[in-house]
This record gives sequence, structure tokens and C-alpha cells, in this order.
Amino acid sequence: MAFTSSPTCASCGHKMSRKCSKCRGLWLCSQSCEISWGDCGHDFICMLGRPLDSTDHLICDCRENIFSDDEDTLKDFGFTKFTSIYDWWNLLGLYIGLTCIIGVGSQELHQWQVKGTLTENIISKFEALPQDCHGRYYPWFCENLHVFNSDSSQDILAAVRPYLEPEDRSKAPHELTPKAKAELFLLYSMLLNGSYPNPSLLDQGCQDLYFNFTFVTGCGSEGEEVLPPLYQMLISKCSFKEFWLVYQSRGLITLMDMNGLQSEHQKIRHLEAFLNIQSDT
Repeated sequence: MAFTSSPTCASCGHKMSRKCSKCRGLWLCSQSCEISWGDCGHDFICMLGRPLDSTDHLICDCRENIFSDDEDTLKDFGFTKFTSIYDWWNLLGLYIGLTCIIGVGSQELHQWQVKGTLTENIISKFEALPQDCHGRYYPWFCENLHVFNSDSSQDILAAVRPYLEPEDRSKAPHELTPKAKAELFLLYSMLLNGSYPNPSLLDQGCQDLYFNFTFVTGCGSEGEEVLPPLYQMLISKCSFKEFWLVYQSRGLITLMDMNGLQSEHQKIRHLEAFLNIQSDT
């Protein structure tokens, strides 16, 4: 990370000639500003004399618009209470607004989390804004307070396990073989929880699902609005075993046609051509 060379304190804006006493990189005018400065990039490089916590990870994730790979962060800030990736994006959007737009820093957010006052403080910050500045994530948050404030985390895979063969129901996704079975398991977990593969996620597995199950062919909103219901209809019409075996043999169009979904898949431009190209490779 390149630090600014301007002799202005990054925390309070005062003119000065002092740099951070630990990393000598960032302009910070005093010890108190070093402690209070909530910039996650500086925290990760300098540590400011304290270990990183889940709040530091969350703020960096908000600035990069990605989900955390830190389990404590996902648990501490309520992500694990939701089963849908759609809800995860809404919750991340809420925290982006809170930290990057409203300006809540890592120290303040950390105190809310430690004291168990996240909900009331989030509401207080957004309610202090004019209603037309609430955006779309805060109304979603208010509608889902019963989930956010619940005591238990949700198992997003629980809805999928009954579809598996008995010998596979206790296995983790990575334990399923062959690969086609494991990939379909992950697709089921998304579709049955109201989501779909998102190519903006850095996870390679999610990107592979986006390509292999043809979401990449969607024009405009087709990939988001038409393909998920199509696959959900297919789930209701055939067994998990039949689905993954046909997927492995590159015969999804045939499976759709056999289950009366020809008119549905024909609504998606290039879907059949794309799957036929896959079957020839």
C-alpha cells in the first residue's frame, strides 16, 4: 500500500511533520491519533501495537466489496445467521454503507460488537439520516432483524442433504466424488437458499459454477431471473443422482427436454448452443 507523503494527519487532518511511530509510513500527528485511526490498510501493515480483530477484517472486506474468509468475522457480524448468498450481499452492503459512507470506524464498530449493541447502533446511525438516504440495504436489515438477532447460525447445506443418497448425507461438499456430484451439491445449496453463482466472488468454485451451469449465457437479467427457476424446476422433477450423472455426461439439455422444460430453456438465448459446445469438448 502506498502511503501519502502529504504532511497532514490521516486521522484529524492537522498539519504536522510526524509519521507513524511504528511503520514510519503514514502521517499521524500524535499517539492518540495512531490509536484512534481506523484505516484497515494501515492496521494490517502496521498493527498499531494491537492484534487484528474481526472488525478490521470486516472493514477491509467492505472497502474491497468481498466476503471475508475469516470465520470469526462472519460469525461476529451476523453473516452465518443467514442461509442465502443474496442475504449475505445485503448485509455486506449494509456494512459498506455504515463504514464507507456514514464513516463508522473500526474502533467504534468493534466496541458495538463486543458490547452486543450492533443492532441498536446500526439503527441509530441510519435513522439519523434523512429517509431518502437510507438506501436499499437498511430497509432489508429492518425486515430481517428477527434473523440477525437470532441466537443460532444457519446451516446453508441442511436443505440439500435430503436430496443426497444416504451414504453421502453426512459428507462435506469437498468429500463428495466425483467432482460433478460435489459441484451440483453446491449449486443445490445456492438455489435452495434463494441464490445463484455470483461471478464477482473471488472463490474459484463459485466462478466455475457460473460458467459450467451456463449462467454466463444470460443476457441482461436472464442469468439471475430465468436460469435459477429453470434449475429449481429441474430439481423438483428429477433425482439428485440423475441430475449429477447427466451433468457429468454434458447432457443437461436432454434432461430438461425429458422433463418438459424445453419451452423454458428456449427462453434463454444461447443456452442450448453453449451446452452443445460443452458436450463436444
